[in-house]
Amino acid sequence: MNHPDLVDWRLRHGSMCDVCPLKGQRKVGADGPVLAQHIVILDMPSSDDEELGVAAGFKYGRPARSPSAYYWKLENLVPAGLATVTNVPGRNWPTVALKDTQILNVTMCHNPRDPRGKKPESAKARRCCANSLRAWLRRARGVNTDISIHPCGGPVLSTLVQSKMAIDSYRGRFMGNVHGVTLGPTELEWDRYLADEPENDILKMVLRGQKPTEVWWPQFEKTLKKILTWQRAGMRKAARLAAKEREKDGNN
Repeated sequence: MNHPDLVDWRLRHGSMCDVCPLKGQRKVGADGPVLAQHIVILDMPSSDDEELGVAAGFKYGRPARSPSAYYWKLENLVPAGLATVTNVPGRNWPTVALKDTQILNVTMCHNPRDPRGKKPESAKARRCCANSLRAWLRRARGVNTDISIHPCGGPVLSTLVQSKMAIDSYRGRFMGNVHGVTLGPTELEWDRYLADEPENDILKMVLRGQKPTEVWWPQFEKTLKKILTWQRAGMRKAARLAAKEREKDGNN
């Protein structure tokens, strides 16, 4: 299977689409061999990724379909032997097929309101998708511990190491092994990096500041606030009475 969608797989293995602000957007899967040794991870798919993959006949979009991504593959992956070029009669541009390399995104959905992935809703979507990415990487390392993982950009790197980290100090490097030589994290670091983030932590971040949209919620919230106000007033009154009783007992 040279072109696994991975979308359906990730939906079953940790993606929290029900609370994601991008729920309902067109999704983008993966590209390249499913057992590739080298895994390139991008942040958020572009509009080209979501549209051109489907236009090519796939169930979902495909990563790295924009003109700049095409040039990147020609300039970097082809010379390294990680992609092949095929000239097609009648076409000006050759096709590029990945070889022993898989490309996928942290976030499966494109955010048309935030193409660069800088807004809070994009950060929330990243957190909602991250556990399914970790599940896939755990599976990949379970099949072949000699893989290497290439994070592209600060948000991707921060997601992988589960700590905020700028890409500048890491640019050009990768995580993992090459031909059996350890050049990346230790096994203990791998276990920490690829451990799922607790769902409660994700929910707290994603739902912070949001309120239910049901029409009955405003009245319910108003009534609840009144009840809590009465409760606090009753507790303060009980505390004052208890203090007076203690004072009276002390005087006796």
